Parts: sequence; structure tokens; C-alpha cells
Amino acid sequence: MNQPVPFMIKFKLAPSEKNKNPLLEHIEGANATIWVFELLEKEALNKATRYVQSLGWEVDSLSDLSTGLPAPLSQMDIRTASAYLDAELLGICGRFDAWPKRPQPGVFYSVPMDKPPKK
Repeated sequence: MNQPVPFMIKFKLAPSEKNKNPLLEHIEGANATIWVFELLEKEALNKATRYVQSLGWEVDSLSDLSTGLPAPLSQMDIRTASAYLDAELLGICGRFDAWPKRPQPGVFYSVPMDKPPKK
């Protein structure tokens, strides 16, 4: 019997219009690295796509799809290594690096602040 292999799938994402996640209200987009343990590439890609959609994102583009680790875990940054280890346990996990919406010229834009800005 074949063992699932780790697929690393990188997406460029945008908040979905259909599935409004309130946490994404002020987010313009994100780059995501999704780790999926599957037997086939097509199954891994479908599972990763459904995963990001369930979190309120839509896929703008696929940046990369590869198998295996790009480097030993000890050489990866802590967030990426942690996502990989969680995917080993759960079958899928991701790391999302999002950026906020940029203000449009002539449009009022505010960002709530918990603390006053540093001088």
C-alpha cells in the first residue's frame, strides 16, 4: 500500500466575495504555503484549494507545487516547519502571509489601533 507524500502548494489568494470571513475585511490578499499529505498531485491540489476556500479565500494563482521538503526541517523558519509538522498529524496545514488593503486616493481609510503610535 502506498504512503501519502508531502506536497507543498503555494497560492496567491484574495478574500472571497462569496464566503465573507470577518477577519479578512481589511485584507487585500495573501501568499499561502499549504502542506498536504496525499497520494496524488491532483488530489493534493484539490484538497488544498478546498482548504483555503473553507477559510474564506479564493485562489488568484498557483505559484508552486512540489513534493518533499525544500530543506531539512532544522533549516526552515519556525512557522513553516510548524505548519509542516501539523500537516503530518492532520493531513493538511498552511501558512498564510497576508497584507492589508491599501487606501484608495480620495477615499477615507482608518485602521483601529490598540496603542498610540510610537513617536
